[in-house]
Amino acid sequence: MQLYVGDLVTSYSWTDRELKAFRRVTLAPGERTAVAFDLPVAACTIVDANANRFVEAGEFELLVGHSSRREDLKRTVITVK
Repeated sequence: MQLYVGDLVTSYSWTDRELKAFRRVTLAPGERTAVAFDLPVAACTIVDANANRFVEAGEFELLVGHSSRREDLKRTVITVK
């Protein structure tokens, strides 16, 4: 499983989404399991023109799935204040 974070409204040019965590999960056919990620606020950093990383308040998109293709990812939005 892969976890991506994207800043929905940013004051700097930023990537569409950035890989923040992943877990390799091996399952038998038809088998299911739960996968959990701990995501600190620091995972929502962006980079300014001087290469400084900081967290900007606003809405962030969390995307989780088995590949990086948008159609394979489940999406939710969180707010950082």
